[in-house]
Amino acid sequence: MSSPFMQLYVADYLGDTRHLTTEQHGAYLLLLMTMWRSDGRLPNDPKKLARIAGCSPSRWSKIAEEVMEFFEVDGSDLTNKRLMLELEKAQEKSIKRAVSGSKGGKAKSLKNHGTTEANATGLLKHSSEPEPDKEPPVVPPRGTKSPKVSKDQVQTVWSACPTIARQRSSVADVETSLNAALRRGHEPEAVLAGLLAAYRSETYAGDKAKGVHRLIEKDRWASFVETGTAAAVIPPAAPTYDGPPEIRAWAAEHHGEPYARSYVDPARWDGANRTLLAGNPFAEGKLKRDLDPICARWKFTVRLGAANDTPKPDLFGKGEAA
Repeated sequence: MSSPFMQLYVADYLGDTRHLTTEQHGAYLLLLMTMWRSDGRLPNDPKKLARIAGCSPSRWSKIAEEVMEFFEVDGSDLTNKRLMLELEKAQEKSIKRAVSGSKGGKAKSLKNHGTTEANATGLLKHSSEPEPDKEPPVVPPRGTKSPKVSKDQVQTVWSACPTIARQRSSVADVETSLNAALRRGHEPEAVLAGLLAAYRSETYAGDKAKGVHRLIEKDRWASFVETGTAAAVIPPAAPTYDGPPEIRAWAAEHHGEPYARSYVDPARWDGANRTLLAGNPFAEGKLKRDLDPICARWKFTVRLGAANDTPKPDLFGKGEAA
Protein backbone atom coordinates (compact mmCIF):
# COMPACT_ATOMS: atom_id res chain seq x y z
CA MET A 1 0.00 0.00 0.00
CA SER A 2 1.41 3.40 -0.96
CA SER A 3 1.93 6.29 1.44
CA PRO A 4 -0.90 8.88 1.46
CA PHE A 5 1.77 11.58 1.22
CA MET A 6 3.52 12.12 -2.14
CA GLN A 7 6.64 14.28 -2.21
CA LEU A 8 6.64 16.98 -4.90
CA TYR A 9 9.93 18.75 -5.68
CA VAL A 10 8.63 22.00 -7.12
CA ALA A 11 11.89 23.18 -8.71
CA ASP A 12 12.47 19.82 -10.42
CA TYR A 13 8.86 19.62 -11.57
CA LEU A 14 8.81 23.10 -13.10
CA GLY A 15 12.24 22.58 -14.66
CA ASP A 16 10.99 19.47 -16.45
CA THR A 17 7.53 20.68 -17.46
CA ARG A 18 7.81 24.32 -18.53
CA HIS A 19 6.90 23.31 -22.07
CA LEU A 20 3.56 21.76 -21.08
CA THR A 21 0.23 23.55 -21.47
CA THR A 22 -2.04 24.12 -18.48
CA GLU A 23 -4.22 21.22 -19.61
CA GLN A 24 -1.19 18.93 -19.92
CA HIS A 25 -0.02 19.94 -16.43
CA GLY A 26 -3.36 18.85 -15.02
CA ALA A 27 -3.33 15.56 -16.89
CA TYR A 28 0.26 14.78 -15.88
CA LEU A 29 -0.38 15.48 -12.19
CA LEU A 30 -3.55 13.38 -12.17
CA LEU A 31 -1.65 10.49 -13.73
CA LEU A 32 1.19 10.85 -11.21
CA MET A 33 -1.16 10.95 -8.22
CA THR A 34 -3.13 7.95 -9.47
CA MET A 35 0.12 6.09 -10.13
CA TRP A 36 1.25 6.87 -6.57
CA ARG A 37 -1.95 5.35 -5.16
CA SER A 38 -1.52 2.32 -7.45
CA ASP A 39 1.95 1.34 -6.20
CA GLY A 40 3.78 3.01 -9.09
CA ARG A 41 1.95 1.52 -12.08
CA LEU A 42 -0.77 2.51 -14.53
CA PRO A 43 -2.26 0.51 -17.40
CA ASN A 44 -0.79 1.40 -20.78
CA ASP A 45 -4.27 1.89 -22.23
CA PRO A 46 -5.16 5.23 -23.90
CA LYS A 47 -8.86 4.99 -22.91
CA LYS A 48 -8.07 4.32 -19.26
CA LEU A 49 -5.40 7.04 -19.21
CA ALA A 50 -7.87 9.51 -20.71
CA ARG A 51 -10.37 8.66 -17.98
CA ILE A 52 -7.73 9.16 -15.28
CA ALA A 53 -6.69 12.48 -16.85
CA GLY A 54 -10.33 13.62 -16.90
CA CYS A 55 -10.68 14.11 -20.64
CA SER A 56 -12.16 12.35 -23.64
CA PRO A 57 -10.09 9.81 -25.63
CA SER A 58 -10.03 12.16 -28.62
CA ARG A 59 -8.75 15.03 -26.49
CA TRP A 60 -6.19 12.75 -24.82
CA SER A 61 -4.79 11.76 -28.23
CA LYS A 62 -4.02 15.45 -28.89
CA ILE A 63 -2.26 16.22 -25.60
CA ALA A 64 -0.74 12.82 -24.78
CA GLU A 65 2.54 12.99 -26.72
CA GLU A 66 4.34 15.47 -24.42
CA VAL A 67 2.81 14.00 -21.25
CA MET A 68 3.79 10.43 -22.13
CA GLU A 69 7.47 11.44 -22.43
CA PHE A 70 7.62 11.36 -18.63
CA PHE A 71 6.67 7.68 -18.41
CA GLU A 72 8.37 4.40 -19.31
CA VAL A 73 6.56 1.40 -20.79
CA ASP A 74 6.99 -1.80 -18.78
CA GLY A 75 5.04 -4.55 -20.52
CA SER A 76 1.37 -3.62 -20.31
CA ASP A 77 2.02 -0.97 -17.65
CA LEU A 78 3.45 2.53 -17.38
CA THR A 79 5.94 3.55 -14.71
CA ASN A 80 7.82 6.69 -13.74
CA LYS A 81 11.42 6.33 -12.56
CA ARG A 82 11.39 9.29 -10.15
CA LEU A 83 8.03 8.29 -8.65
CA MET A 84 9.23 4.71 -8.11
CA LEU A 85 12.28 6.00 -6.21
CA GLU A 86 10.08 8.18 -4.00
CA LEU A 87 7.73 5.24 -3.39
CA GLU A 88 10.66 3.09 -2.27
CA LYS A 89 11.81 5.84 0.11
CA ALA A 90 8.31 6.20 1.56
CA GLN A 91 7.97 2.42 2.04
CA GLU A 92 11.39 2.20 3.73
CA LYS A 93 10.43 4.99 6.13
CA SER A 94 7.13 3.27 6.88
CA ILE A 95 8.88 -0.03 7.66
CA LYS A 96 11.42 1.71 9.89
CA ARG A 97 8.65 3.48 11.82
CA ALA A 98 6.78 0.20 12.25
CA VAL A 99 9.90 -1.58 13.52
CA SER A 100 10.72 1.28 15.89
CA GLY A 101 7.16 1.29 17.20
CA SER A 102 7.27 -2.46 17.77
CA LYS A 103 10.55 -2.21 19.68
CA GLY A 104 9.19 0.66 21.75
CA GLY A 105 6.09 -1.36 22.68
CA LYS A 106 8.15 -4.39 23.72
CA ALA A 107 10.45 -2.25 25.84
CA LYS A 108 7.50 -0.64 27.60
CA SER A 109 5.90 -4.03 28.26
CA LEU A 110 9.13 -5.39 29.66
CA LYS A 111 9.48 -2.40 31.96
CA ASN A 112 5.94 -2.79 33.26
CA HIS A 113 6.50 -6.44 34.21
CA GLY A 114 9.74 -5.62 35.98
CA THR A 115 13.18 -6.04 34.57
CA THR A 116 14.29 -8.29 37.43
CA GLU A 117 11.58 -10.86 36.79
CA ALA A 118 12.17 -10.73 33.08
CA ASN A 119 15.88 -11.33 33.49
CA ALA A 120 15.38 -14.18 35.96
CA THR A 121 12.86 -15.87 33.71
CA GLY A 122 15.23 -15.57 30.82
CA LEU A 123 17.98 -17.27 32.81
CA LEU A 124 15.87 -20.18 34.10
CA LYS A 125 14.22 -21.15 30.81
CA HIS A 126 16.23 -22.83 28.11
CA SER A 127 14.71 -23.24 24.69
CA SER A 128 15.49 -26.22 22.48
CA GLU A 129 15.09 -23.98 19.44
CA PRO A 130 18.32 -22.57 18.00
CA GLU A 131 18.77 -18.86 18.24
CA PRO A 132 18.02 -17.05 14.99
CA ASP A 133 21.01 -15.77 13.08
CA LYS A 134 21.52 -12.07 13.57
CA GLU A 135 22.59 -10.16 10.52
CA PRO A 136 25.46 -7.79 11.23
CA PRO A 137 24.75 -4.15 10.44
CA VAL A 138 25.84 -3.07 6.99
CA VAL A 139 28.68 -0.58 7.34
CA PRO A 140 29.97 1.08 4.18
CA PRO A 141 33.75 0.91 3.71
CA ARG A 142 35.44 3.86 5.34
CA GLY A 143 36.94 6.43 3.03
CA THR A 144 34.92 5.39 -0.04
CA LYS A 145 33.17 8.21 -1.84
CA SER A 146 31.10 8.33 -4.98
CA PRO A 147 32.85 10.13 -7.84
CA LYS A 148 31.67 13.70 -8.35
CA VAL A 149 32.13 16.29 -11.07
CA SER A 150 33.73 19.61 -10.24
CA LYS A 151 31.83 22.87 -10.11
CA ASP A 152 33.87 24.05 -13.08
CA GLN A 153 32.81 21.03 -15.14
CA VAL A 154 29.16 21.63 -14.23
CA GLN A 155 29.41 25.28 -15.23
CA THR A 156 31.14 24.35 -18.48
CA VAL A 157 28.35 21.98 -19.49
CA TRP A 158 25.63 24.36 -18.30
CA SER A 159 26.91 27.45 -20.09
CA ALA A 160 27.57 25.58 -23.35
CA CYS A 161 23.94 24.55 -23.85
CA PRO A 162 21.32 26.74 -25.60
CA THR A 163 19.38 29.30 -23.57
CA ILE A 164 16.04 27.57 -24.00
CA ALA A 165 17.51 24.29 -22.69
CA ARG A 166 18.87 26.09 -19.62
CA GLN A 167 15.48 27.69 -19.00
CA ARG A 168 14.02 24.18 -18.76
CA SER A 169 16.65 23.02 -16.30
CA SER A 170 18.79 24.34 -13.45
CA VAL A 171 22.46 24.19 -12.49
CA ALA A 172 21.57 21.97 -9.52
CA ASP A 173 19.68 19.55 -11.80
CA VAL A 174 22.62 19.40 -14.20
CA GLU A 175 25.10 18.75 -11.37
CA THR A 176 22.96 15.90 -10.02
CA SER A 177 22.51 14.28 -13.43
CA LEU A 178 26.22 14.68 -14.31
CA ASN A 179 27.23 12.96 -11.07
CA ALA A 180 24.85 10.11 -11.88
CA ALA A 181 26.30 9.88 -15.40
CA LEU A 182 29.82 9.79 -13.94
CA ARG A 183 28.81 6.88 -11.72
CA ARG A 184 27.54 5.13 -14.86
CA GLY A 185 31.00 5.54 -16.38
CA HIS A 186 30.46 8.62 -18.60
CA GLU A 187 32.99 11.44 -18.47
CA PRO A 188 31.65 15.05 -18.54
CA GLU A 189 33.54 15.74 -21.78
CA ALA A 190 31.72 12.92 -23.57
CA VAL A 191 28.37 14.04 -22.14
CA LEU A 192 28.97 17.60 -23.32
CA ALA A 193 29.94 16.42 -26.79
CA GLY A 194 26.68 14.47 -27.04
CA LEU A 195 24.64 17.41 -25.72
CA LEU A 196 26.08 19.83 -28.27
CA ALA A 197 25.42 17.37 -31.09
CA ALA A 198 21.88 16.74 -29.80
CA TYR A 199 21.02 20.44 -29.68
CA ARG A 200 22.29 20.85 -33.24
CA SER A 201 20.11 17.98 -34.45
CA GLU A 202 16.56 18.27 -35.78
CA THR A 203 15.34 16.32 -32.76
CA TYR A 204 16.24 18.92 -30.14
CA ALA A 205 17.03 22.09 -32.11
CA GLY A 206 15.38 25.42 -31.29
CA ASP A 207 12.09 25.27 -29.40
CA LYS A 208 12.28 21.46 -29.30
CA ALA A 209 15.25 21.61 -26.93
CA LYS A 210 14.62 19.74 -23.69
CA GLY A 211 16.12 20.66 -20.33
CA VAL A 212 19.84 19.90 -20.10
CA HIS A 213 19.43 17.41 -17.27
CA ARG A 214 16.64 15.60 -19.15
CA LEU A 215 19.08 14.66 -21.92
CA ILE A 216 21.71 13.58 -19.41
CA GLU A 217 19.45 11.51 -17.12
CA LYS A 218 18.64 8.68 -19.52
CA ASP A 219 21.81 9.04 -21.60
CA ARG A 220 19.76 10.50 -24.46
CA TRP A 221 22.89 12.43 -25.46
CA ALA A 222 24.82 9.20 -26.15
CA SER A 223 23.20 8.51 -29.52
CA PHE A 224 24.32 11.93 -30.79
CA VAL A 225 28.02 11.69 -29.94
CA GLU A 226 30.19 12.39 -32.96
CA THR A 227 33.55 10.73 -33.44
CA GLY A 228 36.30 12.92 -32.08
CA THR A 229 33.91 15.61 -30.81
CA ALA A 230 34.68 15.23 -27.13
CA ALA A 231 38.36 16.05 -27.56
CA ALA A 232 37.54 19.14 -29.58
CA VAL A 233 34.92 20.56 -27.22
CA ILE A 234 36.91 21.03 -24.03
CA PRO A 235 40.42 22.30 -24.68
CA PRO A 236 43.44 20.45 -23.29
CA ALA A 237 45.72 22.05 -20.75
CA ALA A 238 47.92 24.69 -22.25
CA PRO A 239 51.63 24.67 -22.86
CA THR A 240 52.47 28.22 -21.76
CA TYR A 241 50.38 31.36 -21.52
CA ASP A 242 52.19 34.24 -23.26
CA GLY A 243 49.78 37.12 -22.60
CA PRO A 244 49.59 39.81 -19.90
CA PRO A 245 49.90 38.06 -16.51
CA GLU A 246 47.17 40.20 -14.95
CA ILE A 247 44.56 38.63 -17.29
CA ARG A 248 45.41 35.13 -16.20
CA ALA A 249 45.68 36.15 -12.55
CA TRP A 250 42.21 37.71 -12.68
CA ALA A 251 40.72 34.63 -14.36
CA ALA A 252 42.26 32.29 -11.77
CA GLU A 253 41.09 34.47 -8.88
CA HIS A 254 37.50 34.85 -10.08
CA HIS A 255 36.92 31.52 -11.86
CA GLY A 256 39.48 29.18 -10.32
CA GLU A 257 42.83 27.74 -11.33
CA PRO A 258 41.25 24.83 -13.30
CA TYR A 259 39.40 27.42 -15.40
CA ALA A 260 42.61 29.35 -16.11
CA ARG A 261 44.45 26.16 -17.10
CA SER A 262 41.61 24.97 -19.34
CA TYR A 263 40.69 28.19 -21.15
CA VAL A 264 43.24 30.98 -20.65
CA ASP A 265 46.47 28.98 -20.91
CA PRO A 266 45.68 27.40 -24.32
CA ALA A 267 44.93 30.82 -25.82
CA ARG A 268 47.57 32.74 -27.78
CA TRP A 269 48.25 36.43 -27.25
CA ASP A 270 48.30 38.83 -30.23
CA GLY A 271 50.22 41.74 -28.76
CA ALA A 272 49.93 43.97 -31.85
CA ASN A 273 46.13 43.94 -31.67
CA ARG A 274 45.82 43.25 -27.92
CA THR A 275 43.70 40.19 -28.65
CA LEU A 276 43.40 36.90 -26.80
CA LEU A 277 43.06 34.19 -29.46
CA ALA A 278 40.93 31.30 -28.21
CA GLY A 279 41.83 27.73 -29.14
CA ASN A 280 38.35 26.66 -30.29
CA PRO A 281 34.81 28.05 -30.71
CA PHE A 282 33.64 26.81 -27.33
CA ALA A 283 36.56 28.44 -25.50
CA GLU A 284 36.03 31.67 -27.47
CA GLY A 285 32.43 31.99 -26.33
CA LYS A 286 33.29 31.17 -22.72
CA LEU A 287 36.23 33.59 -22.55
CA LYS A 288 34.21 36.40 -24.13
CA ARG A 289 31.53 36.03 -21.53
CA ASP A 290 33.68 35.40 -18.47
CA LEU A 291 36.40 38.00 -19.20
CA ASP A 292 33.95 40.71 -20.25
CA PRO A 293 34.33 42.62 -16.93
CA ILE A 294 38.03 43.29 -17.61
CA CYS A 295 38.13 43.58 -21.42
CA ALA A 296 37.31 47.29 -21.41
CA ARG A 297 39.42 48.01 -18.32
CA TRP A 298 42.58 46.50 -19.79
CA LYS A 299 41.69 47.27 -23.41
CA PHE A 300 41.82 43.87 -25.05
CA THR A 301 39.45 41.67 -27.01
CA VAL A 302 38.80 37.94 -27.36
CA ARG A 303 38.29 36.15 -30.65
CA LEU A 304 38.85 32.79 -32.28
CA GLY A 305 42.41 32.06 -33.43
CA ALA A 306 42.99 32.20 -37.21
CA ALA A 307 43.59 28.45 -37.43
CA ASN A 308 40.17 27.87 -35.90
CA ASP A 309 38.05 30.31 -37.90
CA THR A 310 35.40 27.73 -38.77
CA PRO A 311 31.62 27.93 -38.44
CA LYS A 312 30.68 27.34 -34.81
CA PRO A 313 27.47 26.23 -33.11
CA ASP A 314 25.41 28.87 -31.30
CA LEU A 315 26.42 27.85 -27.79
CA PHE A 316 25.24 31.00 -26.08
CA GLY A 317 21.95 32.84 -26.19
CA LYS A 318 21.65 36.38 -27.47
CA GLY A 319 23.29 38.86 -25.19
CA GLU A 320 25.07 36.29 -23.03
CA ALA A 321 28.38 36.17 -24.86
CA ALA A 322 29.65 39.75 -24.94
